[in-house]
Amino acid sequence: MSQQKTLLIIYYVCLALIVAAIVGGRYLAFNFGIHTDPQTQAGIAFTSICIIYTLAATFIAFWGFNYLLKSKKKALGINQAIDDEQRPSKQDTEALKQYHFKLSIARIAIITSAVVLCVMAFFITIHKPMMWCAAIPLLMLTICKPSQQRYLQETEG
Repeated sequence: MSQQKTLLIIYYVCLALIVAAIVGGRYLAFNFGIHTDPQTQAGIAFTSICIIYTLAATFIAFWGFNYLLKSKKKALGINQAIDDEQRPSKQDTEALKQYHFKLSIARIAIITSAVVLCVMAFFITIHKPMMWCAAIPLLMLTICKPSQQRYLQETEG
């Protein structure tokens, strides 16, 4: 199976995990009464941790991914390939593809964890800002959907 198909499968499994978190959170909150008031110290601490994690996940998922990928390209000398004599070797190109694949999985996992955490925080606190906090990484996840065009854009200079 190609890396592109594997990434798509991982992406859709993560979306299914988010749907399961929504259904499970609603079930736990309304059937078992698992709830905390968002104005208590525990509620404030929990929602604050979720918001901080969402911000950190945004930073790590986008800036970190870009920085690490550029560092790997620089280390392999991919960006300096101007002449035919300086073209990167097949081994370097494959190493970059593998690195991109692993970073893409990590990016999807980080963003998915932020969505799931915020969804659970929303159902535990029934605090509307947590719904919007979950919408931000969910939007980021749609931006990170793997495609051939995105792959070429990220790996080719």
